[in-house]
Amino acid sequence: MNEHKEILFQYIQEKHIFTLSVFTGSRVHSAPLFYDFDREEVGLIFMSEEKTIHVRALLLHPECSGAIYDDVRQVEKIRGLQMHGVAERLRVSPEDKKIKNYLKKFPEAQKHSGHFYNFKISWMKFTDNSVDFGFKREWGNDPFS
Repeated sequence: MNEHKEILFQYIQEKHIFTLSVFTGSRVHSAPLFYDFDREEVGLIFMSEEKTIHVRALLLHPECSGAIYDDVRQVEKIRGLQMHGVAERLRVSPEDKKIKNYLKKFPEAQKHSGHFYNFKISWMKFTDNSVDFGFKREWGNDPFS
């Protein structure tokens, strides 16, 4: 599985929006978010306000899932990533490399309030139908094994 890591990491670095899916305790909820990829910790750094549904849900249930994908209409061009992991608030100084990298990528975020979070990816599966229909590569610990 780890031999596929570079293929998956490259795809993540090419993109900038992911869909975060959380459990509120009674419902599921999804939110599109800008992110910066932390290769060292295999995490997606994002910024959000505590009043949002997704952050309030993460405070109760930090286990979550996510998706990154291309917006295409043809089945043979589908490319995307499914992920599982845990998200937590970053408790670091504003000078931390993770925050600086995020703000460099998204300078407009400096105008907004909110905290930084890290979606630490424990498993991901990449599908790329442009290679072959059903072409898949996995990395990490399968959440059902």
